Amino acid sequence: RMMYNAGDEDKDTFMPIDLLDYIYAVLHSRRYRQTYHECLQDGFPTIPYPADAGYFRYMAELGGQIRRLHLLVGISDQDFTTTYSISRSKDNNLCTLRRFEPTGGGQGRVWINEQQYFDHVPVQAWQMVVAGYQPLDRWLKDRKGKKLSNDEIEHYQKIIVALQKQAQVMELIDNLIEI
Repeated sequence: RMMYNAGDEDKDTFMPIDLLDYIYAVLHSRRYRQTYHECLQDGFPTIPYPADAGYFRYMAELGGQIRRLHLLVGISDQDFTTTYSISRSKDNNLCTLRRFEPTGGGQGRVWINEQQYFDHVPVQAWQMVVAGYQPLDRWLKDRKGKKLSNDEIEHYQKIIVALQKQAQVMELIDNLIEI
């Protein structure tokens, strides 16, 4: 069940960022949030003490991956799984709506106007809820009525990659966490 190196227990020091990353991993566990839902509602989260140094280090590594994903660190256009439709209309890149249309195979299109959309967007990424809202929907909502620049289009695609990868890391954390 554990997927860390047994020799890691001998390391007796860690950096403050490791502690932050460990807590980040714990707080991103669905199992943790279900178990401690009431404490989280009251604003007093309980962070379980790690069983040993190896477990701590592995959880810190997973939390660090999520932290870096949230900062979009290390994501490039080579990681994009989505495409963006090009239009030559007067509404080129103008964000007038935000609508998700499933296309099958766990993917869909996110429309920004009547002619343009991001294609091959994973349903899981579109439906992911963070802090009570859907990041992909919220990002477009904040830009309604504005023309998206090329940098903003790439930024949105990076967010999609980050959400996909975050879901994978969160699954690893859920399989590992000791509550």
